[in-house]
Amino acid sequence: MFFATAIPTSWKCNQFQTNAKAVFSAVAWLFFFSFACSAMAEPRISGLSRTSGEVGTSVTISGTGFGTLQGSSVVRFGNVTATTTRWSDTEIVVPVPIKATTGNITVTVRGVTSHPEPFAVGPTLLQIASPSSGDIVNQRQVMPVSISSPANVSFTQVAVIGENPIGVSNIGTSVPTQVSVAIPTDVAANTYMLTAVGTTASGQAVFSDPVLIDVERPDRPVSIAATTPTLFFESLGDELPLTLLGTFADGSVLDVTHSSHVLYTTSNRAIAGVNTQGIVTAIAPGTTVVTATYTLNGKSVRAYINSRLSKATPE
Repeated sequence: MFFATAIPTSWKCNQFQTNAKAVFSAVAWLFFFSFACSAMAEPRISGLSRTSGEVGTSVTISGTGFGTLQGSSVVRFGNVTATTTRWSDTEIVVPVPIKATTGNITVTVRGVTSHPEPFAVGPTLLQIASPSSGDIVNQRQVMPVSISSPANVSFTQVAVIGENPIGVSNIGTSVPTQVSVAIPTDVAANTYMLTAVGTTASGQAVFSDPVLIDVERPDRPVSIAATTPTLFFESLGDELPLTLLGTFADGSVLDVTHSSHVLYTTSNRAIAGVNTQGIVTAIAPGTTVVTATYTLNGKSVRAYINSRLSKATPE
């Protein structure tokens, strides 16, 4: 009581109000400063899906700080403003605009412009001439890959990088050229990317558009089986992946889950669905059978997998 009466009440209230205003102002300023800094975050380009292309060719720009909506933000090829087809905070898709010339791609967001990324407008600098996307190649095959430069650019080194576990080809010293890519014996049946990479005579690093090859065994497995014969779901909408193994006449066992020779179906689509990648989705309570059919040269082998959801529990 003595301390309370020793300091005038009016002084304490005024002091409290002054301090409260100061604290509030500091917090408000800090909030505003953080918001402003966030809003003014610099757009950053981390990569381009391609470094060259003709007018109309679609280019995907990856990065950060683009903003979820385009609004007044723009993409420029040099000084030419491009019309985008998709925009998100981390990815922009844009065709090469008419009148664009070789130069730099930039992204401008709220008046802040990203660092430039070089882009050559015109014929493709580097490409895989063969194989083509969708071509089937076999395990154990040493595959020839032809590389060319439609733009007639001089290269000092070129090679092909295969998606893991395929690896890297030998190195060529000019284009057009042919290099070799070895397909591993035990690689899973699936599609894999091949990308040509090269260094021009001027020292520029160039990447081709990827080509998707379909790696398959030339022979049909004698049997196929899922690693999990029964899928148990807990809730509606749950998804579970199948893993399908094929046993071949030479005794080898390979993952054929994503083989282009495999078709997935379900006996009751009202209970469970399955997509082309072997992902099973619970739709309603009950039991159904998912069938995996491997067909080659008109002959098939099948595997059957039970799919079960005991009660309708929403996800």
